[in-house]
Amino acid sequence: MGKAVSVMALYPSQLSICQWARSSRNRHRITIFALTAIILVFLSNASGEAAQSKKKVTMSHPVNQSEALTIASHAIYTLMPDANFIILTEHTVERDFGWVFFYAPRRYLETQDPRDMVLGAGPVIVLRQDGSTHFLPTSVSPPAAIEAFDKEWKKAHPQ
Repeated sequence: MGKAVSVMALYPSQLSICQWARSSRNRHRITIFALTAIILVFLSNASGEAAQSKKKVTMSHPVNQSEALTIASHAIYTLMPDANFIILTEHTVERDFGWVFFYAPRRYLETQDPRDMVLGAGPVIVLRQDGSTHFLPTSVSPPAAIEAFDKEWKKAHPQ
């Protein structure tokens, strides 16, 4: 497995951007960055459009963990039907607000090849009070995203 390289290491400050881009060994890096940006924009637009075009399903009563799992499965499938995501139930986190479900593409679980992962597929929260769903961002670690959501939820729902 290759080591992680920071973006700053890929662009030495003594070279201009044009000189760096013209270098044949850096052309593939530009292509990878461009494709990653396109995929991230597509995923954010697709999830945003799906959320806007579909009525958010909520329950009129509190949900239990079994119902939450069913709701999470539906939300994940709606996000990207072709990805064949599998919910990793052994990683489910329960909090006061509800449950956090993690998932991964079946292909990745079979191969463990990082190329089979889906960019931007963050954990999904199902709220205990009404079964509504919220996808967590992938710009921060899952624990940090869960803590941020928990903090905001507690602020909006004081005991």
